[in-house]
Amino acid sequence: MSPRVEVLPSAEALASRVAAEIVAKLVAVQAEGRVPSIALMGGTIADAIYQQVASLEADEPSVDWM
Repeated sequence: MSPRVEVLPSAEALASRVAAEIVAKLVAVQAEGRVPSIALMGGTIADAIYQQVASLEADEPSVDWM
């Protein structure tokens, strides 16, 4: 797999894109009957990503978080 490089207009756009991809990957792994695992990071952008993930999953969660 080759690395993908994208330039986004803002940190908020980056956080939104990464959050959406994280949720999509978790959903795909669970749909295959596997239990996903994820390594979390810290920092300013990470906080924004986690807030976006929470926002995406707030009303109708698509990921089984348990």
